[in-house]
Amino acid sequence: MSDIPVSKKGKILSGKYEEWFIEVVPEGQNGYLVLYTDGETRESTLEGYDDWILREDLTKYFSEADFKIDWS
Repeated sequence: MSDIPVSKKGKILSGKYEEWFIEVVPEGQNGYLVLYTDGETRESTLEGYDDWILREDLTKYFSEADFKIDWS
């Protein structure tokens, strides 16, 4: 899975959802939910999306998305 943090929220600095927040959450034995929100907290979120990704496809997913993410 390389260096993609799991269960840690990051801010998308460039890419499709620039200025949104992203989090990768384990889902079952074989995959992850990739959560996108326009707010940093639940209270400030007005819009959100998710993708379900197989474990073995997570690195490829992020590579194809070409995001720049601040995970700090």
